[in-house]
Amino acid sequence: MLRATGRRRGRPSLPTSLLGIGLAAAVALSVNSGAPGAAPTRGLDAAATASTTTLPSTTSATSLYVNNWQNLTAIWNASELNQDDTGDSGPRIAELRASNQWSTNQIVDYTGFFEDATDNVKYDQAHDFASSAYLDENGVLNTTYGQYSGASTPITIKRDYVMVPNEPFLVVRYTLTNPSSSTAYNWKVLDQVHLNNTSSSTNVAGSYDSTRTAMFGNMTGSGQDVVTLGALQSPTSYQVGNDSDCTASDAGASAWCQFDTNGALDDNASAATPNVDLGFQNTVTIPAGGTQTLYYYLGLGTTLAAAQAASDTARAQTGAYWFNTTATDYANWLASGTKLSTSDSGVNTAYLRNLVVMKNSQNPTNGLFPAATNPGSYGYKAWMRDGAFAATALDAAGHYTEAADFWDWMAANQLSNGTWHTTYDEWSGAYISFVEPEYDSLGEFLVGVQKHYADTGSASFLATVWPAVQAAANFIEDNIASNGLGAADASIWEETVQYNVFTQAYYVAGLRAAALLAQTESSSASADAWNGAASTILSGVQRSDTWSPPGLYNSAGYYDRGIATDGTTVNSLLDSSSLALVLTGDLDADSSRAQSMAATIDADLTHDTSGIARYTDDDYYYDSPYDPAGDEALAAEPVWPNMTMFDAVYDVFSGNTAEAFTRLQYYASRSGVGYMPPGEAVAWPTGQPVVSTMSEPLTAASFVIASLTYAGSYDPRVSASNANAGAYATVNITTTPSNDWSQWTGIPYFTFPKGKSASGSAMTDIRDVYISNDANYIYVRVDNDSGAFSAYDTSPQFALLVYAQDFNHSTSLTGRSTGEYGATLDHPMNYLVGRWSDSAAYATFTAGSSGWTAGANLSSIAPQWDTSTGRIEAAIPISAVASGGSAATGSYAYLDIELAYQNPSTGVWDDDDLGALHYRLTGSGTAWLYGNTAR
Repeated sequence: MLRATGRRRGRPSLPTSLLGIGLAAAVALSVNSGAPGAAPTRGLDAAATASTTTLPSTTSATSLYVNNWQNLTAIWNASELNQDDTGDSGPRIAELRASNQWSTNQIVDYTGFFEDATDNVKYDQAHDFASSAYLDENGVLNTTYGQYSGASTPITIKRDYVMVPNEPFLVVRYTLTNPSSSTAYNWKVLDQVHLNNTSSSTNVAGSYDSTRTAMFGNMTGSGQDVVTLGALQSPTSYQVGNDSDCTASDAGASAWCQFDTNGALDDNASAATPNVDLGFQNTVTIPAGGTQTLYYYLGLGTTLAAAQAASDTARAQTGAYWFNTTATDYANWLASGTKLSTSDSGVNTAYLRNLVVMKNSQNPTNGLFPAATNPGSYGYKAWMRDGAFAATALDAAGHYTEAADFWDWMAANQLSNGTWHTTYDEWSGAYISFVEPEYDSLGEFLVGVQKHYADTGSASFLATVWPAVQAAANFIEDNIASNGLGAADASIWEETVQYNVFTQAYYVAGLRAAALLAQTESSSASADAWNGAASTILSGVQRSDTWSPPGLYNSAGYYDRGIATDGTTVNSLLDSSSLALVLTGDLDADSSRAQSMAATIDADLTHDTSGIARYTDDDYYYDSPYDPAGDEALAAEPVWPNMTMFDAVYDVFSGNTAEAFTRLQYYASRSGVGYMPPGEAVAWPTGQPVVSTMSEPLTAASFVIASLTYAGSYDPRVSASNANAGAYATVNITTTPSNDWSQWTGIPYFTFPKGKSASGSAMTDIRDVYISNDANYIYVRVDNDSGAFSAYDTSPQFALLVYAQDFNHSTSLTGRSTGEYGATLDHPMNYLVGRWSDSAAYATFTAGSSGWTAGANLSSIAPQWDTSTGRIEAAIPISAVASGGSAATGSYAYLDIELAYQNPSTGVWDDDDLGALHYRLTGSGTAWLYGNTAR
């Protein structure tokens, strides 16, 4: 969710002592693959030992969410949300909201106040407390009180919270520890909630129930809820108070005012006034070196009876019981998802807690995610892009229910043209006007729902989202511009409406994902159309920015930020969001362009050892007029953890796992206290995260996805089920293929998913297909996944088979949908050419009603392979796949390129792996269709 255009500037010079810390890169992983013959277990073995502990930063989040997984959300705030905050409240629960009226905060604050009765010192100006907070893997919101007005308190104070799953209350635990080895302290605590009556002319009915040791604030007269505050130990005193009355001698005065003056409450049992507070006071003696613990609970009910029932449930158990129950529920939830176990316990802990933060920040009924848990900067806006990325991460981690809530919301709230607004209110789901259009959410939705369906196989889910999938994919396809790129938008950084590279990346991946879903829905026409549209956009991305019309590839070795809506003006800014091209699978990480792009980004945008900035001269969080809270970054080009995680994913795919792990450790080290997800940025001169947008679910999601990708338990890429291809280039195939490989440099290639061979053999698992044509031949090269082939007439045998439609599409020919060995072909095919590894013949076949009928062998050179590289090349005469012996330039036909495999034990052959392409016979002056270039 990023805002604001920044002016270009030079980078400030800083002392090398401020340039960051070095991080260990060693990693030891143990993959749990399950029992022999069983389906692999997703994730890493939890038994792997961690030998390193990367510690988080010393900067705490200043606002965090907790919810009960069902219908209740609370928000904790520190004294200051950011450096510009001028509020006068202290560490507290600042908001309590329920699903029956999400848009109404039922409280002003729920705060703890203290007095040292031994030394007669008050600590009841809560705003003067420093504090830190974090959510742990047990579901506990841990908050620690720091210095008071710059000085330490004699007692260490913690006020921790659990929003008990599926219960209508929050349980609070004070832990008061006396570090003195000789002095006992008498300590007073006031636990008070101030109600937020939205009608200043309507009384709240406040009452104390001695049987329940609870107070009730009934706001139903204002159309609100009933708040209950209960003590889980006998209180020293209590007060149902009028918060507008600060005369401590008044029996019904505010609880805080009585505590501040008298150190005790007046035991007032009822009040009828618009402005009510409820408070319990306990006095405890804390022995030298000892600890005292106090428990309270805060609940909601739509009626007094419901609030009383909540109180009865809460008081039926001890405070410790509710903390333990919450811990068990969180342990079970985390265990239901994908595990992560690396050699760094800090990374492992950050993974768990990032998931916990994401779950607690999500609205438990509508599935929306706030931009950040800190409402001080972006309020309660829910970005569709951010939410889609968060839901994708939850799916990646195996938490499908939470992800489905968001996908279902998107499907139900799609606009009539197939798009979404940029932002909505996280509570009501109502549209909030912001920078528009932002169409990257279309591609993210399509990718996310396809991944969700692939993992869950839920037919009901697909039935729900399928109309939205069609509408989103059709919008992308129908709005491809004359330059081949998808519709212009403001994209991820929300600065300029143009053909932004980030959105184009998600258009391609989204259309590919939609095509996969269309195949499931038996909608082959839609699948073909969307695959073709994805290829058109990818070709526009891959086109040089010096061509006419310009594409997005810059000859300096990276992808441009975008192209203006005039279609000709190139924005050549170096932008790390272009790494989305690799994250989505649009680009092969091993391609020359991906490698060059990543190297350029790393060279020019790295700060703080391993952090990646957004783009050259970025001044957001530094001196941009749009900064959320002034200069928090202390220098231009602050590090963005989500872009750093994109780079980590590239590192994994390019084989540099040590560097990927270093980036995960970097993220952990720049997290907030307790490994809380950072906000949008890190101030690289100090290595501290900015607080104004901490914690951000999108940033947490990027870490979860990068961690699971690193662990080998998730792949964010979307492979094309079919892609358009077409390039004019001649390859001179010889009987010494190792001498031929340099001819293929620059010819587009297309990647295919690993591990798809029917036999399980890597030798016949297709990795890449290179393809081009000239006036007479189609040239095909296939690279397998093993990097080796059997020698001629050596077991195990294999074959290269190429099935083809008639390039002239004669209606008199038979089309066959079954391969030579029984596999289902991508499309009905008319011709088959190929070579088996035990034969020198270059065989041809035509489709018949009952099988493939052999024809005359081709006289041209048969396919040749290299045993040491796992590459095989072929020149296919166009005359062999075109009725009448020739086909016009521009003609298309579907091809299924296959590596077949013979089981050496049984002699049975399989159509082992198929790579599907839609090939265009391309003329010498025609722009190419891409693919990747130059592995």
